[in-house]
Amino acid sequence: MAVCSSESTRTGFRHLATLCNANGREIATAKACYINRTWVRYEFESVLHTLVSKLDDEKIVKSLIKQIDKMA
Repeated sequence: MAVCSSESTRTGFRHLATLCNANGREIATAKACYINRTWVRYEFESVLHTLVSKLDDEKIVKSLIKQIDKMA
C-alpha cells in the first residue's frame, strides 16, 4: 500500500509517498517538490513514479506502474 500526503513549503508544496508491505513495514519513501503552481497531471503521480523506481523487484515495479497509469 502506498500512503501519500502533501505539505506546504516556503516556495510551493511537496508530495510525499511511503510504500508499506502488508504488515505495515516501510519499504521505500519518495518526495517530489513543486515551486509555485507547477502543473501536475494528477495528484501524486510524480512522487509515486519516483517511489516505484526505487524498488528492486521487477514484478512489483511493473504491477505498480500499471496501477498508477490506470489512475491517470
